[in-house]
Amino acid sequence: MSHLDVHRLSGGYVAGTPAIEDVSFTAGPREIVGVLGPNGGGKSTLLHGILGELPVRSGQVTAVPAAHVRQLDRTRLDFPVTALDVALMGAYGRTPWYRRLARADRAAALAALDRVDLADRAEDAFGTLSGGQRQRVLLARALVQDVELLLLDEPLSGVDAVSAARIEALLQELRDEGRTILFAGHDINQARRFDRVLCLHHRQIAYGPPAEVLTPEVLAATYGSELIVLEGGGLAVAVDHHAH
Repeated sequence: MSHLDVHRLSGGYVAGTPAIEDVSFTAGPREIVGVLGPNGGGKSTLLHGILGELPVRSGQVTAVPAAHVRQLDRTRLDFPVTALDVALMGAYGRTPWYRRLARADRAAALAALDRVDLADRAEDAFGTLSGGQRQRVLLARALVQDVELLLLDEPLSGVDAVSAARIEALLQELRDEGRTILFAGHDINQARRFDRVLCLHHRQIAYGPPAEVLTPEVLAATYGSELIVLEGGGLAVAVDHHAH
């Protein structure tokens, strides 16, 4: 049984100007799906479309409940909240407004922070944490939601090496536990380690196992001028993380 089935999804924020067109793919349990594409190519729009958050949308999306980990540079740092407060936000969706968060939710938030190796920073102000630590807290918040589908929007952008390694290891653990993970990013070599890859440039360029999808022809159609040929024939992408 698939956790996510997307059929001919098109949409955007302005009528008559679709940001993505005719995207179709299926992702099942125990799969990490990399979503590759240029800046402004529709990766974030796809995740919003899956969540039903696009003002203009056509096509069909069938999905289990999902947690969305947004891009780190869109998080607010001036709210007086601790890392534990942010992790606890993952329980809000299942808590009626007239009830306080349950003791079990606090325990789940502490366990999630421990799983991302930040239990000792639970009472630290979120805004004082490093970029990598903040991203791990946001991932802990998604864990508290306890859902089977995770949508990650460039989760390693601006993240230190220690945090990146912990996040990658945790995603492998979550995949092995039966979850489905969509990982929007730019790293071609990293995508080769995923189960399947979706290449997107406003429209779907290719979808399938990395060995079949990550060809020079597909990557050229996906990235255009952002694709760089390295010495020795390797491929990389020039990334401006301030453009979306």
